[in-house]
Amino acid sequence: MSAREYLERLRHLHEAAMAAEAQIDSVTADVERTTARYTPAPGGGQHDPADGILRLMQIKQQCCAKIEEYTQYKASCIELIGMVDAQYQRALTLVYINFLSKTAAAEELGCSRQWLDSKLSNGLAKIEKML
Repeated sequence: MSAREYLERLRHLHEAAMAAEAQIDSVTADVERTTARYTPAPGGGQHDPADGILRLMQIKQQCCAKIEEYTQYKASCIELIGMVDAQYQRALTLVYINFLSKTAAAEELGCSRQWLDSKLSNGLAKIEKML
């Protein structure tokens, strides 16, 4: 895996964690609606709110696992970026940790895109040697 792929994986993990949180919100709303109007009918015929609550608990566990994976991976990426020269750290952090576009990162640093691309390329090369 290249240094770029290694660092870009963080964005994918972030998106998966955010999608899992949205799923929790959706299922929580479903469970709240179901339990609010649930009245046991003689002979059954309605879904038991316990099924929704169990589903919600399972989704929360999956979400927590995704968030934990994202958090640990982010910490390892920050640590790895911290091992390169300071001149590369800020550029790498803005693009790969803070998820800024290269244009926005160049503006933040007050430099040209060409200069930023050079710093990112050199920083990734340094990281590549560490992987």
